Amino acid sequence: MLHPHGLRAATAAAGLPAIGSAYEGGYFAGAISHTANGVPTHLLIVAPAATGASGTGYPIATLRAWTLVGISPSTNSEFDGLANVSAPGFLSNCPAALFCSGLSIGGYTDWYLPSTYELQIAYENLKPTTDLHSNAAGPNSYPTAFPDTGNPYSVPYRAIARSASGAPFQTSLAAFQSGGAQAFVDGFWGHWTSTALVDPVWLYGVAQRTMMNTGAKPGQRLGAGKPLNQNNAGHVRAFRKVPFTGTWSAPSPPGAPTIGTATQTGTTTATVTFTAPTDNGGSAIIFYTATSNPAGGSGTLNQAGSGTINVTGLTAGTAYTFTVKATNSAGSQGAASAASNQVTTTPPLGAPTIGTATLTGTNTATVAFTAPANNGGFAIVAYTATSSPAGGTGTLNQSGSGTINVTGLASGTAYTFTVQATNSAGVVSPASAASNQIATTAITVPGAPTIGTATQVGPTEGVVFVTFTAPVSNGGTPIVAYVATSSPAGGYGTVNQSGSGDITVTGLTAGTAYTFTVKAVNSVGQSASSAASNQVNILSPPPTYSITTTGLVLNLDAGNTASYTGSGATWTDLSGNANHGTFANLPTYRSANGGSLDFDGLNDYGTIPYNSTFNLSITNHTLEGWAKFDSFATAQCLIAKDTYGQNFDWCIYIINSTTISFYTSYAQQFVAATVPTMSIGQWYHIAITSISGVIRIYLNSILYVTATQATTNHSQSYLTLGCSSWNNPGGFTNGNISVLRVYAIGLTTAQVLQNYNALRGRFASPIVTSGLVLNLDAGDSASYPGSGTTWTDLSGNGNTGTLVGSPTYSSANGGSIVFNGTGAYVIVNDSASIRFGTGDYTAEVFVYANDISAGGNGRIVISKAYNGLEFTFFSNSMYITPPVTTAGTGWAANTWYHIVSSRLNGVQTSYRNAVSIRTATVTTDISTSGTPFIIGARPPVQPGGNFQGYIPVVRLYNRALFAAEVTQNFNALRGRYGL
Repeated sequence: MLHPHGLRAATAAAGLPAIGSAYEGGYFAGAISHTANGVPTHLLIVAPAATGASGTGYPIATLRAWTLVGISPSTNSEFDGLANVSAPGFLSNCPAALFCSGLSIGGYTDWYLPSTYELQIAYENLKPTTDLHSNAAGPNSYPTAFPDTGNPYSVPYRAIARSASGAPFQTSLAAFQSGGAQAFVDGFWGHWTSTALVDPVWLYGVAQRTMMNTGAKPGQRLGAGKPLNQNNAGHVRAFRKVPFTGTWSAPSPPGAPTIGTATQTGTTTATVTFTAPTDNGGSAIIFYTATSNPAGGSGTLNQAGSGTINVTGLTAGTAYTFTVKATNSAGSQGAASAASNQVTTTPPLGAPTIGTATLTGTNTATVAFTAPANNGGFAIVAYTATSSPAGGTGTLNQSGSGTINVTGLASGTAYTFTVQATNSAGVVSPASAASNQIATTAITVPGAPTIGTATQVGPTEGVVFVTFTAPVSNGGTPIVAYVATSSPAGGYGTVNQSGSGDITVTGLTAGTAYTFTVKAVNSVGQSASSAASNQVNILSPPPTYSITTTGLVLNLDAGNTASYTGSGATWTDLSGNANHGTFANLPTYRSANGGSLDFDGLNDYGTIPYNSTFNLSITNHTLEGWAKFDSFATAQCLIAKDTYGQNFDWCIYIINSTTISFYTSYAQQFVAATVPTMSIGQWYHIAITSISGVIRIYLNSILYVTATQATTNHSQSYLTLGCSSWNNPGGFTNGNISVLRVYAIGLTTAQVLQNYNALRGRFASPIVTSGLVLNLDAGDSASYPGSGTTWTDLSGNGNTGTLVGSPTYSSANGGSIVFNGTGAYVIVNDSASIRFGTGDYTAEVFVYANDISAGGNGRIVISKAYNGLEFTFFSNSMYITPPVTTAGTGWAANTWYHIVSSRLNGVQTSYRNAVSIRTATVTTDISTSGTPFIIGARPPVQPGGNFQGYIPVVRLYNRALFAAEVTQNFNALRGRYGL
């Protein structure tokens, strides 16, 4: 127990021990000067942690007991803890002090609870952590001046390396470092108890983790306004001290450094060079300190020799000089160097000068500005405009003056704008002055569209196309859609686009007459209706027709495999009369339109031997055929029965594009019909009947001539197919013949119409050819004959495909290329005709996918460039790009689809089976020069994206197809695929 009479007698050896060395029951923690003159009077000894520390803590409520009983301390020393605890009543009212005074360690019993400044000296010399103090002002700040002017009782016998905040660095003694056997405990609530008296309760004293702004630092009072709750507790470490009677001499300061050059490095920073002094004061120099004039800037360099100090804390746009001082390991700081050259820090980043704000749209504006004169020492990289009231912003990434596009404005609102600059250091300037005020326009519904024409799709389908022109006013916000409705009600259609176009209207009832109106839609709502369209009568669907069979003696049909299999020299008669044809020179089979035979116009023809069924009545009979022609340059015969090459019993002769003739008799008498000009490549139904000697000639069921002419039927000669005579061939057909029939009766006009209607769907109107630059059709043997690696382009542009990876061929549904889903694809080499860039185009396919669920690269149908022109089945959806989004819903595997993507003036419309499923604004360059067009994969081919299924038709147009044209192409082949 320590008695009130004071210190136990002890005498120190000459000089000072080493910090942290074992000394009289504990460890030497530093020297203190009770006289506050820098001359040591006592040595401080800290107790071993194992026996002289308490980690249990003492609650504040316990420490307050002394005050609560009204006892005041006779001593409140900040530097002499022993004197404090020796005051009457202290030990009995302070458990922490009582704990220390009761210790006996190494034979020493004069242990006590230290004062705040005694703790501070121990912390300076034996700091356990690498944490740095805050340098905040106020009672929690750490004194930055050195020597230890924050502690007037310290002895500057050695220099302590410090951080920029003035806090000392961690001790180099491992035993006293955090986690070491003798370390002062740190932690979030690492307060240390001292004898300090505050407000007026005895509180803990010192240090928690030194990164914390909220903790008291070693040896400092805990400031007013910093209450602690009842759960806070202090750690306790006992001290003892002995008088110092050894030899002491104050350390000598080093000489003044030689100043070098000061250089401005930023708005608040500079560097100062110096040369080390020749005199180190007898101890090694360990750091240099640079100070600015005017005050505010400082910097430290921890080394012995010459160097460069980084100075921080300067004020932008201010002129400074600097001096440098050296400090040696004895803790002595030398005189200041001469002042440096003057430098001026860079002026701060200035505010831009505002220009004019201009309204550019309902929700947009532009704001002009002039760049500031000062960039703050770093290049300006961006400007930001902000609206008032808030909501509108815009950024311009450049260094100089300019104009910023501002978006996000609300309609019907008045705005001003300010501009701020940002430099490459991330500094943001003050805002400019406010701009002139502008007011956005209040948005309304759009104006009414202008109605166009209502057109029924086909003669009997209950679907109508309604064209319209966009209104002049969009109401101040973009139009997003148009809606068409019918009168009477029931019909409805919509299209998602901003400009003019057409709408597909469905839901109409057969046998009803309709007119249509169109409304425009924006974010506010729908416009007023347009004027009503023209009236459209929705007809009932046509009946199903079959050909007349009464009197049929010859029926050749290349579209029926029972009549022609697609190869061989025999054309089988389906009438049951065995009047089979045999080809002398075999025409080429074409699978398009169900099937036909392509006669070359030179020497292709066939014959049928005489049969008594051909002894037709001279007054009642019918000749009929379906044909299309490649040329009308010379007369050509479809079917004939001649008299040994001399004269005709009967014959259908195509004289030219406007004349169809029926030849008969030895005298070669004939009846000629003048018809509308027939087009090359278009199918025609031709019928010639004789009823009671009256000859009638029909084209597409339309009667063009009636004349009386008896028919001779004398010979037992061969019939010829595709030429005029079997033994003197001539008048060769130059084109395709699909059907030839002969009747022993004269068909009535109604029966001719019946036969025409029975097959008219097979020979429907041709596809749209205007702008066609690629036309691959595996259902047409002229494009793909059923084998080989060449898929011929029928457009005439030479964009022929090459089969790679062994795709196969299927004759089902007229013919398709079959892709195996692994390595099979078709490549069409790049050409200028299939590069559409950002312009108008149309891509079209018929497709039947076995798998549409693949992830990864999906199942790619066609591709010109990644994220350019692509159709891809992916995860049970269809991506028609651009844009890279799904198109429509309800896609299914093992289903035939007609898919079209058409872009007109930047608006892309996607169709499925002739119905619009998506409209988007797209200006993407969809084709890359040099990149091939790939069917069934992506260029360059990427594993996992290969298509699995059937692709019979692929077409590209260098223009946009309108909705009616898309429907025309769909209708041309829909029957082939059961759509």
